[in-house]
Amino acid sequence: MRDQEWNREFSRRLRCKMNERLIKQKALCELTDISQPSMSKYMKGFQVPNSYELHKIARALECSTDELINFDESDYYY
Repeated sequence: MRDQEWNREFSRRLRCKMNERLIKQKALCELTDISQPSMSKYMKGFQVPNSYELHKIARALECSTDELINFDESDYYY
């Protein structure tokens, strides 16, 4: 899986979890203390959070980090 594909998959999972929890971007920013520009990049698939921010996002969305990033290993190119 290329970086762009990985970013898009993370973005898709993030938005899905936000929809499940009925949490808007602004509220997630407030819950996680992550800036709106950074969260916007995550949601659009331009960037992925570092591990510290990933844990904060997972905690706010009441899910595991695996639910946000655990992609099938066969998707990776070695």
